[in-house]
Amino acid sequence: MDIISEILETDRLAEEQLAAADEKRRELLDGCEAEIQRIKTETDEILDEYRSNKRSRIKAQTDDRTRQLKEEEKKKTDAFEKLYRINHETWENEIFDAILGRS
Repeated sequence: MDIISEILETDRLAEEQLAAADEKRRELLDGCEAEIQRIKTETDEILDEYRSNKRSRIKAQTDDRTRQLKEEEKKKTDAFEKLYRINHETWENEIFDAILGRS
């Protein structure tokens, strides 16, 4: 009977160790899932910050380029208006003469 008791005790200990190992495995899996979620959240936050910074830089560049283009447009428009003020009478006379056939 002594051997049978030892076998039963060994079996009971093995079951306890197996249950403890299963519990440890579950704890490790839960820890891994929590770590995966933490990394995902952290990564999402980093990506959101990167996107926000990138959008801000692009908007600033776009606003600056738009301002430059408007300034260039104003300079050209002002130059054309000045040129027109200086030459419009001459041009009108040349057009009028061309229509009437005067050279």
